[in-house]
Amino acid sequence: LAQPHVFLDGDLIGKLRLSVPGDHNQLNALAAIGAALSMGVEADTAFDALATFKGIERRLQDVTRNEGPRIYDDFAHHPTEVHAGISSVRSSASGRVFVVMQPQLHSRISKMAEPMASALAQADGCFILPVASEGETVTDCSGNDALALALSSQSCESQYLNDTSEVCAALSAAQIARSDSIIVMGGQSLEGLAEEIADYFDDQCRALSVQETERELSIIWGDRTGVPPDLLDQIRAHVRTSPHSVALSMAHRTLTYIEMWRRSENLAQLLLEKGVGSGDTVGVFLRPNIDRV
Repeated sequence: LAQPHVFLDGDLIGKLRLSVPGDHNQLNALAAIGAALSMGVEADTAFDALATFKGIERRLQDVTRNEGPRIYDDFAHHPTEVHAGISSVRSSASGRVFVVMQPQLHSRISKMAEPMASALAQADGCFILPVASEGETVTDCSGNDALALALSSQSCESQYLNDTSEVCAALSAAQIARSDSIIVMGGQSLEGLAEEIADYFDDQCRALSVQETERELSIIWGDRTGVPPDLLDQIRAHVRTSPHSVALSMAHRTLTYIEMWRRSENLAQLLLEKGVGSGDTVGVFLRPNIDRV
């Protein structure tokens, strides 16, 4: 995370070292420093204390296990909170950002569907659970319809689930990569779901690691296979028919066919701009990882 310098009356008083992401946390930290200084606390003491702050439970709490994507548990249920949470994760994420959300109160969502959809649109994909009434007496499910309508006009891909039992399967079908991030947003009704998702992906990734190890051994010791003469035609077919299927798996990262194709096009354009032509030799630098070799 960035470590901005903090000035008071033009003088540098310290460097902000936070382990929690987000502009809102930096603003909160500055307010805490101001309060501490006004009470006579030394600046160094205040900065050192903030450096040990690990965040608050269910406030963008990182519950990631040893394996799998980053998993965050967040109590966000207001558009401003949703916007801040997704922006915070996006600022440090290396892959895509997904949201699993259960909105609260039909009366609230019916009135705030547009700003909620706008906040959720920052994510690469959303998995929406039915609105939780949280004790509210409802005669209809207007909140669900209002949010679905608002999200339909946004670029974010949204999938609607019936209950929490469908979440892990839906995330798995979305081909979540280890470099991706998942934010679970909701009230008390979703307590424990983020840990369940983290455990699920931890188990899945451990199993995948075993399979990858076995596959690597077969490549090292097995018979070599040549490149099919119609390889490019096969890839083009996959781009047309299964663009979001995984084409390459590289340690903690994956590339879909469409992502690989777009990167190849970008690389080809760059080489053309550099004057590289047909028949020229191009050197490729690879880090010494067996999966990339």
